[in-house]
Amino acid sequence: MKQMQLAKGKDVTFQFENGLAQTEILAGCSEDLRIFRCVLKKGHVWKPELFSITDKIQFFAFISASGYVLTTDRSYNIDDRAVFCPDFDKDPGIEIHAGAEDLEFYRYIGVMNDWDIRRFKLQHIVLPRFRLFKDGVRYTEGFTGDAGSNLRSHLLLEGRQLGRYSMGYNVGEGPSFVGTHTHDVVEQWYFVLQDSSFTYTADQGDVEMEAYDVSYTDRGVPHGSKARADQKINYFWVELATEGYPEVAIAPEE
Repeated sequence: MKQMQLAKGKDVTFQFENGLAQTEILAGCSEDLRIFRCVLKKGHVWKPELFSITDKIQFFAFISASGYVLTTDRSYNIDDRAVFCPDFDKDPGIEIHAGAEDLEFYRYIGVMNDWDIRRFKLQHIVLPRFRLFKDGVRYTEGFTGDAGSNLRSHLLLEGRQLGRYSMGYNVGEGPSFVGTHTHDVVEQWYFVLQDSSFTYTADQGDVEMEAYDVSYTDRGVPHGSKARADQKINYFWVELATEGYPEVAIAPEE
């Protein structure tokens, strides 16, 4: 059954171990993607478990400005909201460091199926990828900017360039809107940022979205968003093309 589900940010609780808390969000919505809301206490260091390309893909969305990501070759300052996708398990030296403040972020762990692996053999973005939200490539859609919305949209992890997984960012001061639309091949999650509130409309009707709320919308469900003059649309999205993208070349099976 097609569906929309919502996790209220205010209901999330944390249990810390060695300075890190990870709470799974909307468990069971997808068979292939697990999502964790995380907090790394200030001054702490965490070495995340890494996965091979034939097992799982992993990426992180940092939603507070504190600390840095350390790899063998360089470090990336988390001085604004940012995304980081390691090159699977090729660099065992990856560390996440919280700075003078607690570091808030989401962790995504997705299954790499045969479609993903074959697509990676043909073409993919260069990893590791670190990008500030504000530096993502700008784009627009017929139901947003082309329809008169002041929304600014940015690509962070490009669709079809990271297997079935992609990520982007939308922001616009109210009054603003995302026109009603439907995704035929992708499941989609919205992650509402700290300075945002707006009305989201899907199969359950109107839902008031606030800071740290997370929504899940299945394929084929019409949905859209609207912010009043005293509100702000400010969220990032993650998409999973459940069965892969149609009519996209992938490497032949060996």
